[in-house]
Amino acid sequence: MFALFAGLQGGKYFLHNRMQELGIALALMLYVQGAYLSAFRMEAFDWWKWVVGAPGFCLFVMITWSAIFSLKAGVAITPSIFASREFMLLLLAPVIFFLHIIGMSISRLVGAIMAAASLTLVSYLFFYFYLDLEAAYFSTDAFTHHLVTYDESRGFRLKPPTYSMIIVFLSGFFTIFGRGSTVVKSVAIVALIITCYIWSLVMLRAVAAGLLVSVLLYVIVCRKQSQAGLAIVATPLVILLIGAGTGIAMDIFVSAHGAEVRLASFKLALDEFSKNWLLGWGQSSGYTKTYQDLFGPKFFPSDLGIIGILFKYGLVGGLTYVSACFSLFFISVRTHWRLQKCFGVSLPLIQALVVFTTLMTLNMILWPGLAYGQGLTMASVIIGLSACIKRFTMVLESEVIEEKSDSILGVVA
Repeated sequence: MFALFAGLQGGKYFLHNRMQELGIALALMLYVQGAYLSAFRMEAFDWWKWVVGAPGFCLFVMITWSAIFSLKAGVAITPSIFASREFMLLLLAPVIFFLHIIGMSISRLVGAIMAAASLTLVSYLFFYFYLDLEAAYFSTDAFTHHLVTYDESRGFRLKPPTYSMIIVFLSGFFTIFGRGSTVVKSVAIVALIITCYIWSLVMLRAVAAGLLVSVLLYVIVCRKQSQAGLAIVATPLVILLIGAGTGIAMDIFVSAHGAEVRLASFKLALDEFSKNWLLGWGQSSGYTKTYQDLFGPKFFPSDLGIIGILFKYGLVGGLTYVSACFSLFFISVRTHWRLQKCFGVSLPLIQALVVFTTLMTLNMILWPGLAYGQGLTMASVIIGLSACIKRFTMVLESEVIEEKSDSILGVVA
């Protein structure tokens, strides 16, 4: 749970987010221990797939794009490798699966995930009222400065753990309108009140609008497997929504505080992408040279949406990101339908993940958050938890088939 809390940025408001380092270390320890213990309970091919998959992808990304930046900027590669360490949060995917293999139930895994997400919201509320937001915004320390955002209409706002807000809100919503005891629904109502209060503090209007559209798409297209045919019909509509949403968001962006600076950054990033279109500029480091040292003090690729991804990782990284968005969406939808087929109902967290991946797919142009710490953690949760549910339901289905076979043989005998 602590590793998830750190991955969801629950500790970023103090000690320069050093808690993330502890979370990565815990994820690595759990990965090693889980890989060892699960080796005695899994088939060799499946075990190797989980042991090699996530670390292999992490190392590929960390080393490849660190080497690219090292060559282009003429600096050492090691600091850039450490600067891209948040990709190691993907180790949480095999960790979740290994924990289930060695005996942790799905209900306990879901409870740990929800507890971690809820704790990040508690942490946010504490520091929202504890920190001097205006002083933090004007701080000379770059990390502290970027914890706070400002515009004339909403004032100073501490940046929230957005993904935790979304997951807790949606899980609470689906719990209230689903099956569950009075106690469970009461807890869900409290969670909804807390997330709505935080939303009123930060006023994430674009996220709220995207969330509403994603919920509607879930109800129309994804709620039941019998609606799967509508997905084909809805595909052009989704493309139009992505285009329309991007256009509206760009209009808001152009009229927002500091828009001139970002427009200049967009132009610079696109110009650099045209020169380095295949693999981009790579991963910078604060210990050698930063993007700000090379391209100006107000140039931050993470604020530039998919253009920032193309600038850092090139066309290869951009296509990988887009593919990942759609893959995570289909994984979550299949898991949701699998639960409905086996039990008649789904888990509120899985329903929330379907809506979440829909939102991230719709907003992939302007909000490619799955490429950063919180998003990598959520991707790990989706992959790991979905694999656990798939294994659990397959075991149940095989037991049912075996029981039916035994009963038929008994009748014949």
